[in-house]
Amino acid sequence: MSVALQFGDRHEKKCIALFIRNVARLKNNIKYCSKIPENLGAYNKICKILVKSKWHRIRQRLPDDGAIEVHLTEEDRPNEIPQLFGGNVLLVNRGGNKFEDRAEQANLQVTGWSWDVKIFDFDNDGLQDIYVLNGDWELTEVSPSNVFFQNKGKLKFQNQTESVGLLDYLIVTASAAADFDNDGDIDQIAQTLNGPLIAYWNNSQSGNSIAFEFRDFVGNRFGIGNKLIVHYGENGNQKQLRELKLGGGYMSFDAPVVHFGLGDHETVQKIEVEWSDGESSEIDGPFDTNATYRIERK
Repeated sequence: MSVALQFGDRHEKKCIALFIRNVARLKNNIKYCSKIPENLGAYNKICKILVKSKWHRIRQRLPDDGAIEVHLTEEDRPNEIPQLFGGNVLLVNRGGNKFEDRAEQANLQVTGWSWDVKIFDFDNDGLQDIYVLNGDWELTEVSPSNVFFQNKGKLKFQNQTESVGLLDYLIVTASAAADFDNDGDIDQIAQTLNGPLIAYWNNSQSGNSIAFEFRDFVGNRFGIGNKLIVHYGENGNQKQLRELKLGGGYMSFDAPVVHFGLGDHETVQKIEVEWSDGESSEIDGPFDTNATYRIERK
């Protein structure tokens, strides 16, 4: 069975206009812009602006010593972390205000042209996983897919994009993460530039989880910037820390909820809150997992 995709006239012309714009940029030839349909004058102007500008060439420039020289003294230079072209940096805190790049050892060194990174415990096993949103209008032989890295522990990540159903070659620039269906795991809604809005529903997890939201009548209402520590396991000897952040990527904002994956653990013995204004609170449990709790401060 074959399926034919039908485009309305207006959408078809816009799609053609975007394709012509990319060819004009790639060829660095403004003459291509004249091929854009007459009733899409704004696209024609944008095409000419992009070709005339140096933006697409500037971003190809390799970093040199001059780019970092003003930030480093000769004493610090032996310990500098070099800038990378086309690669990622994973900074691991060594203590004493020293960081070390461990991206290659963690298998996170290459992901593509990335707009956003989501770091959540998607499989509720107690370890933070990484989901990278990719996409670029540049015409290349291979358009990079979004990439999902499952945390295997001990700073080792494994690419599981295809096995978890996140292989997608559309141009994705923004995503919102939350437990949209309230089943205890993190789902995602992604915005694409060359396709529809996509909902990724997470339905295959078996691990326990717990979530917290804030209503702060002293500081900011939803607790943005708060840090929360949960103590669980035998005698509460295991713990995890999260900071409540809404953004972090291009036009991406997540739900104001702190989510913890806990694996086989069914209770949390104690929680600690470091409020964004510097105050702290300690709340004894036990707290049952697979529930969302609201913490209020008045």
